Amino acid sequence: MPVLVAGSTGRALLGWDVRPRDVDLEVDGPHAAHAGEALGAPLHREAGAGWSSLRARVVIDGVEVDCSAAVAVVGPVLALAPDAAQWAAAVDVRLAGVAIRVAPPEEMLARALAAGDWGRAARIAAGAPAGRPVDAAYVARRLAAASAAR
Repeated sequence: MPVLVAGSTGRALLGWDVRPRDVDLEVDGPHAAHAGEALGAPLHREAGAGWSSLRARVVIDGVEVDCSAAVAVVGPVLALAPDAAQWAAAVDVRLAGVAIRVAPPEEMLARALAAGDWGRAARIAAGAPAGRPVDAAYVARRLAAASAAR
């Protein structure tokens, strides 16, 4: 089952200046049921403040794990649907000899911008490590793929 480490944990694995409080995972929509089985908690539809996804939260060995699939955002101007872009742009990070797929931080930034959540967007962008600026082309492609919010 394809899994991406996302959110602040993903950014930390890529060298961003962030202190994660949980582990965010993303699975492709068709794998949501399998992910729920693996976690022992089915992913269920969750929506609020313009965000919607299939989601489950569990605590494993004292660490909160937040697993999502089919993340969509409807902001004041743009609607951003789930897309395979983050899977194609994912980065492999080796940790203790294991390859871990990490979602591009730019996906989180595009979602925050589509949501009109300027505080979240600023926090994400501010943590970029020196020598690894935000990939503006990725963000531009994702936002160009967004539709007008209704």
